[in-house]
Amino acid sequence: MDELLTLDAFEMWLQAFPDDTSVGVAGSEGYCPLALYLTEKTGVSFLVGHGRYYEAAFPVLSGRELPEWATAFVLVVDGLLGTYQSVSRSFALDMLALLRQGKRAVFHSGGWIAW
Repeated sequence: MDELLTLDAFEMWLQAFPDDTSVGVAGSEGYCPLALYLTEKTGVSFLVGHGRYYEAAFPVLSGRELPEWATAFVLVVDGLLGTYQSVSRSFALDMLALLRQGKRAVFHSGGWIAW
């Protein structure tokens, strides 16, 4: 699983979609971009939330800690878009670019989001 949970592997998955494609839903443990990515790559349904990822069928037994970049990605996407908002491919790639640049906070209309 570690080889799947790299920023590079996730970014390559996102790049396969057209720019205006929705790649997930912010604030949704089963439909966030990382959950959909893991589900597609493994064939097993995953949930992502609170800095962890879980097999949907066994959430208590299978929970594992997300890498730091993935936790930051979820925090900034959920914080900027809000719950149950569509995440476009271009938005997701923009957020990954911020992480690659070493950004630790972004400002939006509701204030600062730091990770």
